Amino acid sequence: MYPALKSGDRLIVLKYCYLKCGDIVVSKISYPRGSENELVVVKRIDEICFQNSRKEYILKGDNTQASIDSRDPNFGPVDRQHIKGKALMHMKG
Repeated sequence: MYPALKSGDRLIVLKYCYLKCGDIVVSKISYPRGSENELVVVKRIDEICFQNSRKEYILKGDNTQASIDSRDPNFGPVDRQHIKGKALMHMKG
């Protein structure tokens, strides 16, 4: 999420909340998709899609050249259940 967030910054996250495009969220995903490896990532909601009556979130990092995000087929769209919360504020580390 550089330049918005830097290594060592701390987030205050609200677990139960309404999500919209532009929100910064914390998500726990398996990467590559379907593997046992779990990543906790901080990304921005770029788009909200509906697939088979389910909401899916397209998450993107601010550093588009180096970010692993929903543009990567091994990351892909994220279900709501994998989004752990919305960042309300951050403190510089």
